[in-house]
Amino acid sequence: MDYILIGVMLLFCFFSYLHGDIFHTGGSSFAYLNGHFWDFYDYNKKYLNVNNYLPTTYVFFALWNIPIRMLGLVTYPTRKVAVGVALWYKLLTIVFFIGTAYYIYKICCELELNKKTAKIAALIFLTNPIAIYSQFIFCQYDIITTFFLVVGFYYWVKECDYKFIGAFAIALTCKYFSLLFFLPLLLIKEKNILKIVYKVLLVCSLFIVETLIYIHSSAFIDGVFGFNAISYIFNLSLDLGYVKISVVILLFALLCGYCYFSEKDNYNELAISTLNFVTFIAFGLSFWHPQWLLIAVPFWTLGTVFSKNKELYLLLDIFLMIFYIGFAIKSFGAGVSEGLLKNLAWKWILGDVSRISGNFTMSSFILGIDKNFLFSCFASILAVYVFFKTPSFFNKGTDVNLEAPSIAWLMRARWMVVLVIFIIPSLITLYINYSEPSDILGFSNKNIKYIGGMCDGVYYDQKIVLDDAYDVSSISIYTGTYDRENDCTLICELFDCDDEKLLSKEIDAKKLANNSYTKISFDDIRIEPGEYTIRFYCKGVLGDLSNTISLAMADSPKDGKVYAIIGGERQKYNLVLTLNGESVDD
Repeated sequence: MDYILIGVMLLFCFFSYLHGDIFHTGGSSFAYLNGHFWDFYDYNKKYLNVNNYLPTTYVFFALWNIPIRMLGLVTYPTRKVAVGVALWYKLLTIVFFIGTAYYIYKICCELELNKKTAKIAALIFLTNPIAIYSQFIFCQYDIITTFFLVVGFYYWVKECDYKFIGAFAIALTCKYFSLLFFLPLLLIKEKNILKIVYKVLLVCSLFIVETLIYIHSSAFIDGVFGFNAISYIFNLSLDLGYVKISVVILLFALLCGYCYFSEKDNYNELAISTLNFVTFIAFGLSFWHPQWLLIAVPFWTLGTVFSKNKELYLLLDIFLMIFYIGFAIKSFGAGVSEGLLKNLAWKWILGDVSRISGNFTMSSFILGIDKNFLFSCFASILAVYVFFKTPSFFNKGTDVNLEAPSIAWLMRARWMVVLVIFIIPSLITLYINYSEPSDILGFSNKNIKYIGGMCDGVYYDQKIVLDDAYDVSSISIYTGTYDRENDCTLICELFDCDDEKLLSKEIDAKKLANNSYTKISFDDIRIEPGEYTIRFYCKGVLGDLSNTISLAMADSPKDGKVYAIIGGERQKYNLVLTLNGESVDD
């Protein structure tokens, strides 16, 4: 029954959720299938603007997409593909996910655990809530990096040096911070300085080769070396006045020194402990994107299996997930929550998916909770989670028994937390948005830009034209809060063509969501065909704009009938908002 229930949930996730980035990467791979090897980055620039990764990731997708190209389902680089093709992209990552679980099983067998415990270790990985979210819900290609890191560690345990280096060399071309996992492993066993330098050069060799192949391309240089996604890792620093010391670099250097000078007999247990500590350096002391944490899960799993306190760590998996999801939604909004429903089967079911990330969002469930508090809780739990996974707290793990009530129920609770804190809220959001009155009028929220902090007393007007009569019940405005709690008041007013005020509502800025629509509800107002003005302005804003919000803008139609007016000056764009209600029958 456990397997059936989790299988149903994972199938639902497989068909329901997907982040849009995979369309770019999967689509880019068709340049290789069209014979564009040497000019891969320049060729793709015409279709998809920029490619941020080294060739390895695109090559894997190209090999996987050969049947798609042969069937003519996709013939050139594009983000716009059928749902079936999108599921095919996602299936590639699932294959790597299962492969990672298999190598966790092999590592445990190599470390002399019995086969039953090794299988349970694989199951602990497969049912980790952060892994389920990262792989089956968010779903990008970080699992490729994860797979090769685990394969590399497997060959490190087997003492197959060149296979260990080869696997990490591939991982490094997918995600650069693979080096954070490689160096400590190398230093635990290798003490000869010249050999250390030689092996570091070897692990970087594929990176160097791929760079030399495409160094002639300006599109490659701009896309790959202009992409600073991992710069967050180095932001935490000690300010010495004239200079700053990166805390991450400092701690990592100390860890590498400890690994090099360590003379412990049991290298394997030291390695598991060290890799767990690396995950805290990378993800507990720096900002991250949600999909990155999948890389840490295999090493967390091994630490749990070897620990004497398995029940505690299975329980902490649940709390990590709660604060992980809360922080992700607070930081990234609809893009990592209900917006993930837009790209797969719900397209077939709903047809129009524009209302999925509409007036009510998953961030509405956690309004008032500070993102700094959420991250602090996550980092604190992660610190406890990894710092005590050390050899002194290890045993062989052979006593893992799913039939033990405590283990069995914790295993169930781990995957059920995904259902409770993500899947069900996302479906509630979906239901609310599609059961509410439809949009009478709305402006695109694609490729939006913010207009800057709202000044005290400046009017932000939106001119609209309605061709029919409606009963209007709410206005939803897309807001940005600068990821902070603002102590000001947003006022929304509605005027007819004679400047008669039909509506005035005040909203506490503390209740506004970041990077999401804020719904302003009121009693139905009957409006007839004609021109109207929706006005927004703030009261109580500080002079330095340190407690204000921002509204989003979108391009204005060329017909000039609708447009924004800010401070009395007509703009070339519209405010991103929707007017909600029902048409009045004749």
